[in-house]
Amino acid sequence: MADIATIVLQVVSIFILGFGVRLVAVHSENIVYPVALVLIGVTVAFTPFELGISLSRDFIMIGFLPILLFQGAAELELGQVRDLPLAPLAMVFVGLPLTAGIIGLAGSWLFDIPLLIALLFGAIIAPTDPAAVLAVFQQLEAPADLETIIKSESVFNDTVSIVLFTVLLDLVLTQQETGNAVTQVTGVDTVVRLLVEMLIVGGGGLLVGAVVGFGVYGVTRVITDRMATLLLTVIAAYGSYIVASQFLGISGVLAAVTAGLVIGHTGKWDTRPSETVLFMKGVWQTAVFLINTLIYILIGELITPGTVFEYVWLIVGAAVLVLVARILVVYPTMGGINQLIADPLPIQYQHVIVWGSLHTVIPVALALSLPEGMPFYEEIRTMVFGVAVLSVGVQGLLMPAVLKLTGISN
Repeated sequence: MADIATIVLQVVSIFILGFGVRLVAVHSENIVYPVALVLIGVTVAFTPFELGISLSRDFIMIGFLPILLFQGAAELELGQVRDLPLAPLAMVFVGLPLTAGIIGLAGSWLFDIPLLIALLFGAIIAPTDPAAVLAVFQQLEAPADLETIIKSESVFNDTVSIVLFTVLLDLVLTQQETGNAVTQVTGVDTVVRLLVEMLIVGGGGLLVGAVVGFGVYGVTRVITDRMATLLLTVIAAYGSYIVASQFLGISGVLAAVTAGLVIGHTGKWDTRPSETVLFMKGVWQTAVFLINTLIYILIGELITPGTVFEYVWLIVGAAVLVLVARILVVYPTMGGINQLIADPLPIQYQHVIVWGSLHTVIPVALALSLPEGMPFYEEIRTMVFGVAVLSVGVQGLLMPAVLKLTGISN
């Protein structure tokens, strides 16, 4: 009982910090709530004060990720995505693998680590998290289509990156177990295996999510109680994720995303009263807000003074490399997309897509899931945590200025 009371007190103390930050953020367009939370976490890490709670792989991946993925997919404006589908799809299925590849190739040379390890780091750090950027958009009333592009890229790149991470980590551990040096990707066989496993893991997750989503939607057509409907959506989020990832060994991320898309957009809840829809959205948005408050403060606390002093140049180098890789991918990809669509994306949008690439929740969760005996374990974790904090602390902090300089917001 004492342990439970301690945990509750620790969570409440984090929410007290969040409450103070929120009061300040809502009265200032230059203070972004998620960014301020991370900076508070960093500040706490450099003081004797301890929050008492630390992030773990299961804490994020099983406890919180199903909710974040399901809610993001359910509230994604598919109508706007259908109007501009090529941009986010290109960034996910072309841009993300290219980003991971560039980071892997350049990182292997810059940091003197094996190519396969560097590619694994690229797969971990490539996914973006739009929470901080979207918070700025809401404060400064950025265009809805730009918000849709950034949000939809994030929803779908989580699925691709985690599948890629799973396959690459399996290759690293297999080479380690067989006594082979983890030095290079072993040719065509490795690439074929990578593609086949991605197809099986991703396709399986898609199928599970669709079955759960349509099943839950069918049940909601015959019940009217909004609390029962809410419970069904929670069951769908966690059920699809856990069944896929824990029992079937396929993509729980893609399962939760697919279930969210189906439930949120099949008939647009046409059988539900409008007040039920508003209630559902309100509950899910509140849950995501509370989760983000916890996660962002705890992400800031991952960087300790000892880590900064020992790995400062590795952290800075990794952060610069990740941003440069984003630049090298976004502008050519968007330029190619602009040749195929009737209404090209303005260059100002591309600037924001580049600068808005914050790497937080998914990269941190993947880094926390690395086995301790893995080669370059400490270096990869340090780079991921450092990039997460710097991307939010620098890019997120300057995002209001970027929106104003590009003319997107006045």
